[in-house]
Amino acid sequence: MNAAPGLNATYSIPTLSEPTIDLPLAIPGTAEDRLPSVLDNLDSQHNHLFDGVWDWFDMINPSLAPEYKYNNVASKRLLEVYYLHFHAAHPILLPVRHQTRQLIRNYPQYLVAVMQCIGSQYESMTLSEGYRKAVSHMLASQPKKDGYLVQAMLIFSVTLHAQDWQQQAKQMLSSAIELAVDLGMNRMNFASENSMGSPFLEESWRRTWWELYVLDGMLAALHQQSSFKLNGIESDLLLPCEDSEYSTGDVCTDDVRARCSRVPG
Repeated sequence: MNAAPGLNATYSIPTLSEPTIDLPLAIPGTAEDRLPSVLDNLDSQHNHLFDGVWDWFDMINPSLAPEYKYNNVASKRLLEVYYLHFHAAHPILLPVRHQTRQLIRNYPQYLVAVMQCIGSQYESMTLSEGYRKAVSHMLASQPKKDGYLVQAMLIFSVTLHAQDWQQQAKQMLSSAIELAVDLGMNRMNFASENSMGSPFLEESWRRTWWELYVLDGMLAALHQQSSFKLNGIESDLLLPCEDSEYSTGDVCTDDVRARCSRVPG
């Protein structure tokens, strides 16, 4: 693509012309066996926060194609495993708090599918090619290009890189970057205008941009590139708050807002 990112860009999310759709109806040995032992390690307060968060999943869009449906018990637990493991290292999406439950329930299906895909890796430790193709196809088929799609592509690119799908990870990250710039996620007003009045969602958008920036730079260094895309993109976006503040809900306090108001020079 010759156009600069965000300037009349065409988003070519990597997929195959005839993808193999094989998202499992159940993950063998996880729904009733190994995953409960993982969840038992949660402290009581954290475990309580999960209660009822995923109850909506049984009813989410009954017209969803059968190939994208999971065993409901396994699927809910995969989302919990996502938060227990991946979210701790990449706290981009909304934290599981009482204040964020409704916002999490509004997550689009494709983002939920990516979260489940990531959660499944902590059981199987590998990402099957069919699973990768299915999720890639789901992302590529989304008609609405918004911040949630950026988030889905971003966290999926991290997963692809971790599973050594290097070329696919690079392409997925590139698509996420181009869409983020085109949406103006590098600008302060994007986070506030798309927050629906929630300081948590506003912080989530900020974290998405800075995760893109850091990951783009890290991969450029890893592959010995002389520069990286986002290094040349101007931004007036506020820095994110501390991870601990985000997870505990302190993101909405005045002192945190004041410290987050410092824009990197």
